[in-house]
Amino acid sequence: MSSSQQRFSLRVPFQIQPGYALGRTSASSYRTFESLSVPLDQAQDGYALRVDGFSSTESAKRFTPQVWTGLTTLMMERGSAFSGSMDARPVAYTEQMGKAPGGSLVQAFEASSGKPLEGIAHGDAPSIYPTDKNVAFLHMGTPSVTSSIPADQALASVLKGFQAASAEQVFNDERSRTAVDLYAAALFEQSPAATLLTLSMALEVLAPVSYKHQVVQQLCERWVVEVNAARTAHGSDSVALAALESLERDLLFRRETSIRGRIRDFVNKELGGDAHATFQADRAVSAYDARSRLLHDGRLDSVVRGKAIESFKDVLKEIVLRRLQIAAA
Repeated sequence: MSSSQQRFSLRVPFQIQPGYALGRTSASSYRTFESLSVPLDQAQDGYALRVDGFSSTESAKRFTPQVWTGLTTLMMERGSAFSGSMDARPVAYTEQMGKAPGGSLVQAFEASSGKPLEGIAHGDAPSIYPTDKNVAFLHMGTPSVTSSIPADQALASVLKGFQAASAEQVFNDERSRTAVDLYAAALFEQSPAATLLTLSMALEVLAPVSYKHQVVQQLCERWVVEVNAARTAHGSDSVALAALESLERDLLFRRETSIRGRIRDFVNKELGGDAHATFQADRAVSAYDARSRLLHDGRLDSVVRGKAIESFKDVLKEIVLRRLQIAAA
């Protein structure tokens, strides 16, 4: 095949949270998106989303935000948190190594595929390679999963994410990426308390810092000036300096709206400021209050904790899908 006709594949391995599975993949676990083909494969460590048909390695790499968006949409719509790297690792080709490495694993791979081994890739990280190359993927470990989501439904959610017009924008927004990572981490948690705390962090990351009324700002600024003057007057007293530096940090912090208030304002504004947005903001604040009681008391009634977890999940799901401009399923 000439270089002008050569096609490339982007393979992104991922795992989903314990207790979930995508069902056995088959010929039906295959969709097309524009000029690309999108099979969903089972891998030794979970699953691999493969996108075939790129004209170059560069175009394959540029599609990474769409893959992330697709898996995020799958998680939000089907409740199956994913975990996987989005940083591509290079493929080692046997032609560059001089000869195929020996060993029973290589022989078994060649026997099962019916073709000589042409490359070896990291099985737990994304890779980009010529589609017609016979590449082996080396993995480390296998997750234990039970419940099943039909593979065709999983692919339907993934392709919906591919179509998100804001895929690159959301992917490149560090706050959005971190919030999605925390959401996924929360669903992997075995402890309900850890799940609640991690979900609250995801919402805190999204809610931007806001400031109190200008009157409060002016008072804090005036007090900071007085603190600086006191530091000059007590420059030789290390204990006094430490106390004054602590007071200055407190004053700067007091200029900001409380996290609770930030969450209410953020959710209400993010979801449109209507009656539904107010309802979701109330749910988020109630969940945050539950989180605060858990931190303060070290325990929380299981019913209250469960309700708080579901509130956080619902609010975060709506915010992320709204940012991706994807209608909720």
